[in-house]
Amino acid sequence: MNRHSRVVGIVACTLLLGACNLINRQQAPDDKSIATDVQARLFQDPTLKTRDIHVDSQKGVVTLTGTVQSDLEKAAVERLASQANGVKQVIDQLNVVPPPPAPEAAQPAPAATTAAAPPAQPEAQRKKPRPTRRASGEASSQAATAPSSAAAPVQASAP
Repeated sequence: MNRHSRVVGIVACTLLLGACNLINRQQAPDDKSIATDVQARLFQDPTLKTRDIHVDSQKGVVTLTGTVQSDLEKAAVERLASQANGVKQVIDQLNVVPPPPAPEAAQPAPAATTAAAPPAQPEAQRKKPRPTRRASGEASSQAATAPSSAAAPVQASAP
């Protein structure tokens, strides 16, 4: 009977260890679900969901590729990836590319200087001075040939 109880004990231990191993296999997610979990975590962040980040998983080793705009974003992506279920290691191949500088909207346009100057009129629209008449009815030859400040061409000042 002693031998019989040993055999039963060995068989029971073997079945117990095999069942534990089977449970562990069922709990460990496959690579597709690991990558999906990491991508879902990234999409929950309002900033990171707008970045070009690719996630790949091979046997629990997650590789991150793509671009982020700062080292802080890079660290956040790596942290979120490492927290996903089934991740054994994270390989971070993300590139940090800072955003282009914003256009300078703070400087006012030079419209203030051009608004003070009168707009230039085409030569055809300018009024030509009429010769003045003297009391005797004769046109003054001097008034017609003298330069008039009203007839001087208007030049717009260059900004």
